[in-house]
Amino acid sequence: MPELDERWTDAGGAREVPFPSLPSGQYTFEVRARTSTSGWSLPARSTTIDVPPYWHDLGWVRWLLIAGILTSIHQLVRLRTRTLAKRNSLLSDEIDQRLIAEGRLQTSEKRFRQLFHTAPSAIVAWRPTGELLDRNERANDLFAWDQDDSVQRLPWSIFEDQELGRRVFRQVLELSLIHISEP
Repeated sequence: MPELDERWTDAGGAREVPFPSLPSGQYTFEVRARTSTSGWSLPARSTTIDVPPYWHDLGWVRWLLIAGILTSIHQLVRLRTRTLAKRNSLLSDEIDQRLIAEGRLQTSEKRFRQLFHTAPSAIVAWRPTGELLDRNERANDLFAWDQDDSVQRLPWSIFEDQELGRRVFRQVLELSLIHISEP
């Protein structure tokens, strides 16, 4: 086959010549024969051989493969977009719920502060370390504290007997299951 190799192939005594992995296309097969008494036959006999393309070399198969890949990519993008939109919606709902809860908390805190500061009983809030957090007007009146008095008030300082005040404060903390170490 001159299209593959210009050299002649000696087939010996075989009646066939294999051409493995022959690419698709048109080929001219030339044959010359000889006997033990005569030389090579002239001219060579030839025939045309058409090798059809393999299925994966066909144009429509390649286009179909490209279309399949593009469709798969498109479907993956759609799926991811849908997933992200759903997640975005859930996050948006959660943000809305948190904003509503924050508004309710602020309203509740406002009401608590109003009740705390206008309560008829003296209310004083201390940290477990003894640091004064807040007090209402009744506590200011009862303990003769100034409204602007920001001096550190230890819980036991409201007692004349400081040791008694420490014991009472410790018992209150134990009852409320809060444990502290004295400063």
